[in-house]
Amino acid sequence: MGDIRRYGWGDGKIDLAAAQDWYAKAAAQDFAAGAFALGDIYFQGLGLKADPETAVGWYRKAAEAGHVRAKVALAFSHLKGIGAAQDHIEAARLFAEAAKHDDVLALYNIGLMYLNGDGIEKSVDRAETALRKAARKDYLPAIQTLAEFYAKGLGSEPDMREAVRWYETAAERGDVQAQFLVGRFYASGTGVPPSPRSAAKWFLKAAEGGHGTAAFNIGIFYLNGTGVGRDVAAAIRWFEKASEAGLRAAEVQLGRVYASGAGVERDQARAERWLGKAADSGDPEGKVALALFLLQSDKSTLTVARATKLLEEAANAGHAPAALQLGYLREGRFGGVPWVADAVIWYTRAAEAGLAEAMFVLARLYLDSKISIPNPVVGVGWLEKAAQAGHAGAQFDLAVLYCTGNGIAQNLEKGVAWYEAAAHGGHTFAQYNLAVMTSKGQGCARDSDKALDWFRTAAESGMAAAQVALGDALATGNGLARDVDAAVLWLEKAAAQGHDGAKQRLAQLRPAVSGQT
Repeated sequence: MGDIRRYGWGDGKIDLAAAQDWYAKAAAQDFAAGAFALGDIYFQGLGLKADPETAVGWYRKAAEAGHVRAKVALAFSHLKGIGAAQDHIEAARLFAEAAKHDDVLALYNIGLMYLNGDGIEKSVDRAETALRKAARKDYLPAIQTLAEFYAKGLGSEPDMREAVRWYETAAERGDVQAQFLVGRFYASGTGVPPSPRSAAKWFLKAAEGGHGTAAFNIGIFYLNGTGVGRDVAAAIRWFEKASEAGLRAAEVQLGRVYASGAGVERDQARAERWLGKAADSGDPEGKVALALFLLQSDKSTLTVARATKLLEEAANAGHAPAALQLGYLREGRFGGVPWVADAVIWYTRAAEAGLAEAMFVLARLYLDSKISIPNPVVGVGWLEKAAQAGHAGAQFDLAVLYCTGNGIAQNLEKGVAWYEAAAHGGHTFAQYNLAVMTSKGQGCARDSDKALDWFRTAAESGMAAAQVALGDALATGNGLARDVDAAVLWLEKAAAQGHDGAKQRLAQLRPAVSGQT
């Protein structure tokens, strides 16, 4: 009867005073549920002034009679020190007792206390067990905690497969942050096979839930057609949402979209407004983007001065890409009179900040005998740093120096090693040179199969010399099955680029092909 009056079941009329009377009558007859309900009346202040101390008295009476939810309520009182003395040991004891009955709140909280050694001896195994039980009961906080537990490796080593499983469960329950994280996991292939489509799905859900970074990410996906059909209008809408959430990178993207007119009507005024908004916020990337926009659209003295000021502000705030662009500006890459000495200063700042492209450009300046500051020793030093930082162009140049002995002690083995590093980085000339050296056994063991693989890779990238080498190998059967038809196809590709050797070989091969038919 107490519940009927409390919740208005049946006639819809709520009468908290009557509910209190009925709960009191039930409690007087040692009915544990009545005592617990009466505790709630006092704790929540339902129809009377809240009285946590009186509530705890009723919770305790119900708990002593074995009422599970009363034990949980009493545990919370001791945990928070509300209506009872703060006592984490007692709280843990009560949560543990209630957890034996699979109460989800008790399981979750005793799991946290085991995990942190709070009021009870720390036990990661028991924490994991309790949290998994609560998570399997679809309790979202437990699902979220379990996902973090596996992601951070709180038990031992991180287990990203298990982490993704629970994050995805939380995402399916509508947890926006989990949806964003699952999108990232699918985008990067962390704990799951990479899936642009799945990444786009979860980024979109998180963005629809108001997640700013997810809005930016799905904007990028729509802009590039990654995992979704390319839709510049949709990209713009999500970039605008991300901008509203304070993401300056979205404003930079909007500026670039309108400046390029790729998939949308070109609008230089709108582009400048968006880039200006990012720059005015103090965002260094925004300042660089606006400066580059200005330099590419107007070479007047005032415009160059404005762009220079933006770049200097960003560079002086520690933004290495801004220092790199200032180096380009001073070197004369945007027009005007070159000031190489100033360019070197800015390149050096960017290089010392760890920017591999700056290291590479700086190395080339020091190695260039045509300018006023040649210094091969310093140049090679920067080239090595850029190569070690993974810059494919630097790796290629360093390989050339080692192979030729120009400004450095000749070392074919090191040359091959750097060619291979650059080849794996997608450098087509490095792929070709590596193939040549591997085919001849220069600086390495001769390996025809490896050489042909790299010739093919360079040929597929459109390099005429590699296409001729692959065509020759196919025509002669040198290192692979002879296939004159395939040879002709590769030689035709090279000939179409004006390669004279390819044309001569085709003139010799075509009669043979005709004869076969």
